[in-house]
Amino acid sequence: MSLFCHDFVTCLSSARYSLSQSFIWNCFMQLNYKSLIIAMSALALAACNDDNDNQDGTAPVAQVQTAYFIDSAVSGLSYSSSSQQGVTGSDGKFNYKAGETVTFKLGDITLGTAKPTSDKLLLKTLNNGTTEQGNLSNSSINRAVLLQTLDQDADSSNAIQLASTTLAQLKNTGTLDFTVAPEQFAQQLGSLLSKLNISASVVDAALAKDHLLVSEASALGKATISYDKTIGSGLVSSIERHVIPDVYVPYSATNASLKQYFPKGFPLAVGSGLSFVSAQNGVSTFYAITDRGPNADSPMLADGTATKVFPAPQFAPTLVKLTVDQNGVKLASQLELSLNGKKITGLPLPTGSIGSSNEAALSEDLKINLGTDANGLDTEAITLDADNKHGWICDEYGPFVAKVELSSGKIIEKFGPGTGLPALIAKRQPNRGCEGLAYDNGKLYAIVQSTLDISKNSALFTRLVEFDPQTRTSKTYAYPITPADWQDGKAGKAKLGDLVALGNGRFMTIEQGTFADNKIHNKLYVFDIKNATDISNLKSGEDELEKLKDPAKLLAAGVKTASKTYLLDLKDYGWLMEKAEGLTLIDANTLAISNDNDFGLRVDARDKAGNSVDATELTVDAQGNLIDKNGNSGYSYKIIANKPEERHSQLWYIKLNQAIK
Repeated sequence: MSLFCHDFVTCLSSARYSLSQSFIWNCFMQLNYKSLIIAMSALALAACNDDNDNQDGTAPVAQVQTAYFIDSAVSGLSYSSSSQQGVTGSDGKFNYKAGETVTFKLGDITLGTAKPTSDKLLLKTLNNGTTEQGNLSNSSINRAVLLQTLDQDADSSNAIQLASTTLAQLKNTGTLDFTVAPEQFAQQLGSLLSKLNISASVVDAALAKDHLLVSEASALGKATISYDKTIGSGLVSSIERHVIPDVYVPYSATNASLKQYFPKGFPLAVGSGLSFVSAQNGVSTFYAITDRGPNADSPMLADGTATKVFPAPQFAPTLVKLTVDQNGVKLASQLELSLNGKKITGLPLPTGSIGSSNEAALSEDLKINLGTDANGLDTEAITLDADNKHGWICDEYGPFVAKVELSSGKIIEKFGPGTGLPALIAKRQPNRGCEGLAYDNGKLYAIVQSTLDISKNSALFTRLVEFDPQTRTSKTYAYPITPADWQDGKAGKAKLGDLVALGNGRFMTIEQGTFADNKIHNKLYVFDIKNATDISNLKSGEDELEKLKDPAKLLAAGVKTASKTYLLDLKDYGWLMEKAEGLTLIDANTLAISNDNDFGLRVDARDKAGNSVDATELTVDAQGNLIDKNGNSGYSYKIIANKPEERHSQLWYIKLNQAIK
């Protein structure tokens, strides 16, 4: 019907209102003339204002719309509705009309149905695949397991591609019960794959769930999971997961294998340190920092020198500002760190200098020694100075702490072992300097990542340094480590992550690494140094306190360690990444945590039979040839993409059901 209707009679006599004639006659018979005019006017107005009709009075035809099926983009999935049918495209694209129910299938297996309401159709939308709390149901997780298991290249992080040959094998196979527990579904799916001779390994349900949540966070800006007090320590009420958008570190060399794995370069790893700035008008702001750049373990040189491979040796440790709003995370700025007008790198320090790891930096083909950088830093934590114009960072080489201008990335001043910080901490294990740093009441608190390289596996503590940058004075406290808690009873395997000051001598930190159960955990603790001993000048006779193996003897030597209280293990809440490195407090009930994604890479070293080996146990000669300690050759070494669950930089908001006091 047109927007303007001048013919009152035409409006009343339109087909849409033909059934109203008895109503009009009623008005004539039962109502006065004025009532009739009101009734007729109402009908005319309704007819004239009906913009949804065509000019001939018929209802408009629904337009074909486009949406995208997401568990990553899923291609090759059959779909059908009352008006549309086809196969999802490489980006998960499918067509439908508003109000239609769309059915998705793999061969003859019905994956599920949904009515699209936007251009993004999440897998959890199928058959209302969420719990009463809004979390993913077993059916959604099982559907994700099926799709990811059948992914053509077994890497769902780069989208899910369903091969036509595999889908053809799924014809006339009956159904799968998606409602059962994931363990039962895995058995059910495994039996089906075996029966059909489909060569694929059933994806672990935890990995499938994680990928589903990462996909949701990437598509919508966040993914939220609720928890009750029966989960883990009972302290977490909800977790809001964010995925930090990828920007890339260029790879400028010519290694064909690396170019295949990293066609865009290496994804920037922004989560080595994290500091909350503010929350205003729905936007939260953080500072984050990278570490020394893309690097990997590698074989020793012939003279026994340890090495690291640096495929992007030009990389400068980078200060990053992140903003978070309802649409997700944005990288607001990136600043390369510089000293005296020249950007620094993450290359190791010269051998013999304070803070040197005594490593050689090699190219990715193991043939070129890349040299050193006298100002090199392996940056980790970041914390804000009181003026909010500067930040403080620490590193794993020295360990060093440095003051940085937030607006430029300029290093203003730097302190290290013997130059402000205690000289003894230079005995840190190689590359285990400082990962945790906090600023409180004008003082810096830097925690050594692991036990010092003095009886490292039997030591009962690592060291927390309190440093006053105004007076250049320091104190040292003992953070307790129990060797029996760690793999093989070795205290040296303990790693402490970031540090948050809670006030009045209290802090929060992350203990992580391989524990006595041979599993990696990421455990949060609160600890208190109010009653701890300053051990700066204490020894056990002529020996350092690390030589003491008995807690009673440590106490007898006058050492009272910090007291600590367990909070939670991130593994109980779906954290699958190895490294939880950034930690900050948003408010008394909310933590933010970031991971180090290692720039998306890992090492793949193998013997001639194809078995995986530890690259650091091999030796490389000047021509790049590899041998083991027995002189055997035939080994290969290359850098590849790391595991899909490790590949993204993530930012988690963890909401607690009670305040951290």
